[in-house]
Amino acid sequence: MAGKNLFPGKALYFTDTPATRRVAEEIGKRFNFRLQPVALEGARKTLPSVPERAALLWGDGFQHHLSHFFEVKSGRGLKSGVDAHLDTGEYWQIAYNSHFRHSSEGNHGVRIYLPHWRDGFQVAEAMGPEGPYTHTHVSVDMDAIKGFPCSGQFSSGSAGIGALVRLLNSLVDERLMRFDVGGLKHNPTQAEFEVALGMYMRVFEAIASERVEAPEIRMGLAGI
Repeated sequence: MAGKNLFPGKALYFTDTPATRRVAEEIGKRFNFRLQPVALEGARKTLPSVPERAALLWGDGFQHHLSHFFEVKSGRGLKSGVDAHLDTGEYWQIAYNSHFRHSSEGNHGVRIYLPHWRDGFQVAEAMGPEGPYTHTHVSVDMDAIKGFPCSGQFSSGSAGIGALVRLLNSLVDERLMRFDVGGLKHNPTQAEFEVALGMYMRVFEAIASERVEAPEIRMGLAGI
């Protein structure tokens, strides 16, 4: 059940590249965010100090690791990742292909949702500490969505944008303290930008409303 907006006047941090700035400006106007540009080279120091509920828009898939630095470091969180890839590589550095594993080794339980052949999502990996959880964090790589203009190095997923919206509706409630999303290729054409912006708008519509009851976290199919 939808209620009040969770983010009115809250900060939308974004990596300050031309494409993400354009998206952030449109999202900010539509959903009443305060825009906070973040220099990519300083993001690892800036993002951990965010003091309140906030959202982050990162650039292409190589920047997904910024989600890790954006986490709330106090309490115990449940992080739900939506992606076309697990991003749990056994690498010592926190990178785009290992960040979810590093999160699970900290103060977050992690559930990773991958596209399912029935045009939905399923939990493909669960790791990290069990609940109870004091807050939640949702991280979305749009390369999970069919037709989204992601970088050529990242395969596009098979899920539709409607399936993602249904999944987000099941994950978002008043415990949400962090939301991050990204995946747009570095230099999109105007047509690609318009496709991406339309999908980003659908995503932010889904996370902007409070849910009255916290949903049960299940280990099966979601959004189908």
